[in-house]
Order: sequence, then structure tokens, then C-alpha cells
Amino acid sequence: MGRRAYLLFGDLDRSPFFAAIGKLDTPFGLNDTVSPFTNSTNWHAFSGLAYGAEFGYIRDGLMLRAMAIQGGAQFRAHNTPVNDTNVPSRVNNFAVDARYTMPFGENSQGMFGASYTHGSAYCQAYPVFHFNPCTENNPAYSVYSRLNFGDIEFLGEFASTTEEWPGSAVPDPTNPLSVYEAQRTSAFTVGGRYGFGEYLPNGRRISAVSAEFSNFIAGDDGAPWERQNQLVLGYARYLGENLNLFGEYIHVDGFAPLNFVSGGNFPDGSTWSDRDATTDVFMLGAQAAF
Repeated sequence: MGRRAYLLFGDLDRSPFFAAIGKLDTPFGLNDTVSPFTNSTNWHAFSGLAYGAEFGYIRDGLMLRAMAIQGGAQFRAHNTPVNDTNVPSRVNNFAVDARYTMPFGENSQGMFGASYTHGSAYCQAYPVFHFNPCTENNPAYSVYSRLNFGDIEFLGEFASTTEEWPGSAVPDPTNPLSVYEAQRTSAFTVGGRYGFGEYLPNGRRISAVSAEFSNFIAGDDGAPWERQNQLVLGYARYLGENLNLFGEYIHVDGFAPLNFVSGGNFPDGSTWSDRDATTDVFMLGAQAAF
């Protein structure tokens, strides 16, 4: 998931303003999950990690954040051209996020937010691989929400680039894969979780079940790299505030990896992406904090 190292400045008991500098998660999207372990497709597609400086404000349910980000390929999700290189050596990218949380009743609340970034990961030309330099940046936006009704939680998110991803098309007119046009890149997530059983000292229920669907759209209709859908059904049992056991059933339709997503790694130009591929996983695990 990537290492982070940053300095955080602020005292929210004295001031609603804070700042951070270093290598940190960028303020773009929710990128969360109701599943016990598996991240959503939105997280895989748009969650950002980069060097930069962030400034924020928190008060009365409102959170505002803005981050100046180094350009280049970066670690996750942000890429802007730096003299046609992939070297993150210039602060020429940014992300902003605004969210508001409001109570609906004694045990209910809703959070609504939106984000924008000047440069997303989806700007490379064919053939795509992770640290390609970009010719032009491709901005992206996200809208999201989380609703809590007592022991029931729902979340939803949609994120998309504002322009087509050049590398989502094959620029060779002699290649049959070239019939597919470049598309905007997008992802969405919707999920719910229900907690039940005894309460732990931190107010969390001892057990929870969850269901979440998320998808990634990387190419034109019918293209081998068109999409990757993910369904996760989960159960978690907390043995304490810092320890839980979990089980998940994961079903994935499609295979659309970032590296060489539309081809370029095989001599004939074909791709290893496969919209008809299916994967089923049963996972058991434990999470502990010390």
C-alpha cells in the first residue's frame, strides 16, 4: 500500500487549520470500503500517494483540504508532465477535496464530498506502463457519500477523468485492436455493512457483515481492457478492540491491469487484458494492532 512519511502541524483544540508536508495520501475521493480487508476498485484506480504539501480546515462538520503535488509519475494516481519526463521534480499538480458531515438523528449522520485533481494517472499514450511520462495531464473528479443509520452503514463513490485516456486505444491501423476508441477512465463503488451482537468498549459491534460492488472502466465497449468488476461479501468478528478475524468471498469479472492495459508487451501488439476473465477467491484472515 506504500510507505508514508510526513510532518503534521496543527492543534484542532486551538485552531481549525492544519498542514502537512512529506509523502502522504492525497486529498482525492473517499477510496474507502465496507469490506473487512479487500480495498474497493475506486481505491485501486484513484487513491493517491505523493510528495507534496497539504493545507486543511476542519470545523462544524466541514473539512476542506488542498495539496500541492510534485508532478511526474509519482507513486499512486497522480501524473503530470515534467519537461516530457516522468521525474517528480516540479510542483505542477494539485488536488482539492471538500466534505460535509451532518447529523440525521441521535445515531445517524451523512457525509457528502467532492474532489478534483489537476493530473490523474490516466494520461499515458500507448503502450501504457506505470511510469510512462505524459504529454498532457488528464484531470479527474470524484463525488462520494457515507451514510450511517445506527448499526447500518452505506457508502458510494464515483470518480472519472475529464478527458479520454490516450493509451486506452491502440494507434496502429493494421492492428484489429485499433477498432476501439479512447475512453474516459472511471470507477464507482457502492456497499453496505451491518453490525450486530454485543458492543465493544469503543462502541463497535462485535460482528459485522458486508457487501460491496465496485468497477473500473478502462476502455471502449467490447475491448479486452474494457472493465474489471469486483464483488466482495464479508464477515468480521472482533475478539477485542485491536483484533478481528474475517472471511471474504471475492468475485472479479474482467482483467484490466494498468501495465500494458491495451497491449504493447507482446510481439504482435496484443494485450493480456481480458474482459471475460473471471476470478473467485475465498479469503480467511486476521487483523491486529499493537
